[in-house]
Amino acid sequence: MKTVGFEKAPPEKQLSVINAGFRCFGKDGFQKTAMSEIAQAAGVSKAALFHYFGTKAELYDFLFRFACDEISRKIPVGTEDFMECISIGTKVKFEVMARYPGMYDFLVAVMQDESGEAETLRRNANTRAIEEGSMTLFAKVDWSKFRPNVSPADAMNLVTWVSMGCLKGNLEKSQGEILSEVERYLDLIKKAIYKENIV
Repeated sequence: MKTVGFEKAPPEKQLSVINAGFRCFGKDGFQKTAMSEIAQAAGVSKAALFHYFGTKAELYDFLFRFACDEISRKIPVGTEDFMECISIGTKVKFEVMARYPGMYDFLVAVMQDESGEAETLRRNANTRAIEEGSMTLFAKVDWSKFRPNVSPADAMNLVTWVSMGCLKGNLEKSQGEILSEVERYLDLIKKAIYKENIV
């Protein structure tokens, strides 16, 4: 994906466009959001927005990749405990989303949106940034703590499904409340997948 001149725009203009995109797509989804709406919210012309990104789909894709990159950059090296790493990663995600008004709503909208563009983003969610972040976060994990019938892939899938379920099922709650809910379920998962002498 290419952007035309956006990286050379003043940082404050870049931030304005990014936050406006998050807010608008997060509120109305891909299909119902117009580039003119985003341009107005960002304080730029619609022509400039099309010049930067070419199409609405390109802007949508850019924002998703930007969110993934921002989260990945903040992911630290984790501990030897898989569940602690999941908790660390979850907190980092919420901290990053708190710095960009609208990013949280945007990512929730991407998960719920039924448009083809959103489906493409979900299908390609395992981007380079996410892969690199995961490698960093789980670099020290002691996988021998798992029960014999639980593979690392099983554990990753389980916590991913639970985390996404908590997010989708608690949209009316604050980020702090959702984080507490995720932590509660992670504790339950730990008891199910760790060896008895470790829990």
